[in-house]
Amino acid sequence: MQYMGNLALLGLGSNILPQRNQPSLGSLFDSFYRESFIQESWDAKIREWAERPSNSEQERINRTLRMIKEAISEDEKLINLRPQVYLQGSYRNQTNTKLQSDVDVCVVLTQTVSNNWAPITQLSRHQNNISTAPAQITPQDFKQLLSNALKNKFGSSSIKLSSSGKALKVRPSTARIDADVVPAILYQYHYTEEYPLYSEPKCIEGIAIFTAAGERITNFPHAHCERGNVKDNATFGRYKMLVRFFKRLNLELKGNDYKPLSSFYVESLLYNCPDVYFTQKSLHAAAKSIAEAILIAAVDVTIHWREVNNLKYLWRPDCLFGGGQFSRLDALLFAREAKRKLEASYSVGLTR
Repeated sequence: MQYMGNLALLGLGSNILPQRNQPSLGSLFDSFYRESFIQESWDAKIREWAERPSNSEQERINRTLRMIKEAISEDEKLINLRPQVYLQGSYRNQTNTKLQSDVDVCVVLTQTVSNNWAPITQLSRHQNNISTAPAQITPQDFKQLLSNALKNKFGSSSIKLSSSGKALKVRPSTARIDADVVPAILYQYHYTEEYPLYSEPKCIEGIAIFTAAGERITNFPHAHCERGNVKDNATFGRYKMLVRFFKRLNLELKGNDYKPLSSFYVESLLYNCPDVYFTQKSLHAAAKSIAEAILIAAVDVTIHWREVNNLKYLWRPDCLFGGGQFSRLDALLFAREAKRKLEASYSVGLTR
């Protein structure tokens, strides 16, 4: 009891001692140590999975693009059409993970234009005497020319049409990686912000891709790249880093009850998360916050997220579980499984 007497002399009561229903200092320390260990372990794993391709892998990517450009320049019919050739997708946007299986190369025919006029701009179009040139070649014929050029360069056995008919797949070799060569035509969306009768329409340029069935799919790779760079700068480099991590995590979650999302969908989901979530003190805390934000947005039909290009809706605003290219339900399942994994102990949550 001498200990209690000393406490009384110091003017302290027994309430500083651990109470029956309160955690002991030892258990608090154990909990703090465990949380710190989990955080540090996850931070290390996030950095590992977010690493960019090695120099040798990047050289194979560069060589693949160079050889595709050579195939086009060596074909007289194609080179006269002066198509634009550039990387698109994760390699261009620097959201590709290590040992990613393929690279997307876009070959855009700019002399043939697919135009889309917002209804309100039709009056402005006629008011400003704006017209479009007739197509010099059909998208189908352009795809065939590109296929012939690639076969001449790489051999017929190395080229095949993708299942959707959108891309020409170039098989890998020791010198190059898998490539999806996407024949596209220039796509222009015209609009006016106000006074459609008198204002000159503005134009957003993208690309139009055609499936084997003739369906037109529009995309905006330049806007996607620009908006992604803005987001990455605003989050001090955390955005693209965490996109690469979540892409890898998305594949690791694959199982009987979960089918991985497309890389484009994962990237678009993270793009819509508030910047402040990316800049938390630890990468682990940032990743958990992002998973929670996606989970909330997926079930709230008042939240209308867009693709990274900020021009197309990711989900239809009036539909909860589908009605478009992407499903809220898929996003919900992804966020739920990611959140569970991130809240687990490193040793339990990851074994690779």
